[in-house]
Amino acid sequence: MKSNRVQLIERWGLDYSIVTTDLTTDLTPLFNWNTKQLFLYITAEYVTPTNVVNQVVIWDKIVTDKDMAVINEKNIAKYYLGGDQRVNYKNLALNITFNYNVIPISGWITTHQQGSYSIKIPPTYN
Repeated sequence: MKSNRVQLIERWGLDYSIVTTDLTTDLTPLFNWNTKQLFLYITAEYVTPTNVVNQVVIWDKIVTDKDMAVINEKNIAKYYLGGDQRVNYKNLALNITFNYNVIPISGWITTHQQGSYSIKIPPTYN
């Protein structure tokens, strides 16, 4: 996973940020007789004066078949951060993490993390 671009925009008097990233991974070994599907998602985590933990999903995908488990996505930007009147997103440090859940036919759902990086939202609007 690698960062491509972090953009800060202003709409309706509020800050919004769009994080664009690439994701390349092979999850085929996770499929076996008991795997129903995988839920893949990328989160952006940050700290504000109000909340120590803020976590936003910025991309997600459901993989239902082993043939779909090789991921090679470029310039992912499905969801944005922002719209919170209490948060100034300028210069905000983000930790971007690739997560996935293995959803079995029978048994417990397991949650995993694979790769992360830190970036900073720019101080000015794009």
